[in-house]
Amino acid sequence: MKQTEKNNPLKDKSVGRSNKLSDFIKKKVATEETLFIAGTLLLTLALILINLQLGKSSFKNTISSYKVGTVAERDVVVNRNIVFIDKKATKLKRDAKAKLVPPVFEVKEGIVNKVHDSFMKFKDVVLQGYHSGSNIGNTFLRVQLVVPGFGDEKLI
Repeated sequence: MKQTEKNNPLKDKSVGRSNKLSDFIKKKVATEETLFIAGTLLLTLALILINLQLGKSSFKNTISSYKVGTVAERDVVVNRNIVFIDKKATKLKRDAKAKLVPPVFEVKEGIVNKVHDSFMKFKDVVLQGYHSGSNIGNTFLRVQLVVPGFGDEKLI
């Protein structure tokens, strides 16, 4: 019996066909799975790239397209600081602050007149000592009477 099974040509053909068919199906399924995975990856990559490009081009208003003093239609988020100096407003602000600062000193007419009178007395005493021929020591003493605490003899 064993001999008949081994030598049965019909059985050999059917076994060979089923092996070939199963190998073909396995190869076909493996190839289709590989193609499906590769296609899915390529489609995902293409969608990511398209989304990135649309994201960049959809932001039509770049920072340089805005003009000073205009209101933006939507919020703008940037990755760096933007500094804008309004020169006109800054100048007005500086001028206003400068005008609000009180003067360091005030000129009072009474003080000016007092200093002028002291100088005139000093001048008169020095000229009087010079014309009368007084020595420097006497002239200095007379100056001290008129303007007490003024300098020393070397100034006269």
